[in-house]
Amino acid sequence: LFSLFSVYAANLLPVTVYDAVPVLRGSRAAVDIVATVLFSLCFLSGMTPKEERPFRRLSGWLLAMAALLTAISLAVVGNFGAALTDRLSRPFFMLVRNLVFFGSVERVEALVVTFWIFPEFLRVALLLFSAQRCLRLALGGRAPEYRGERPLDLRGGRWVIPLCGAAAILLGLLLAPTPAGLERWSEELVPLMNQTAALVPLPLVYAVGKIKKRL
Repeated sequence: LFSLFSVYAANLLPVTVYDAVPVLRGSRAAVDIVATVLFSLCFLSGMTPKEERPFRRLSGWLLAMAALLTAISLAVVGNFGAALTDRLSRPFFMLVRNLVFFGSVERVEALVVTFWIFPEFLRVALLLFSAQRCLRLALGGRAPEYRGERPLDLRGGRWVIPLCGAAAILLGLLLAPTPAGLERWSEELVPLMNQTAALVPLPLVYAVGKIKKRL
């Protein structure tokens, strides 16, 4: 919000049809973030009281996330310009580092980084919960709701919980040992895999569920 006051309109305009392909190519990361709502809707269905149109309730979150990402892009490109933004490795944090609140409060990037990282822990927890739930259902168990089991109780298919956690830790340690590898996975491979999953298997699963009258 504070950075929007220093946006230069000349850095944003003009926009022509020739910008469509670069904009679509650059939108992969944003689509990957917003798709979290779609995956949550698919993998966590049945966790709350049944609704007639659950997507309508979640569509508000989709719009809010899209508006926030648009505002961030507007602030970054509007302050730095497209050419400089493309050369910066982390333009958002460069923008935050130069912010001054109320003419006196400086060096707020540590607070912003905290706000940035904390939701990632929540998302990892959400994905791990979804993974163990889907695996337990796939192995023939009932809907694996929490019924007061102790943390070390591995009955009823709960042994997949530490298995999913160990797999996540192992991938985190071995998947991208170099900064270049991490950048390639986070900016290219992971968004591509998530978008492929969202466009191919999930609609197919939804169609099968409708045909079998399970949805």
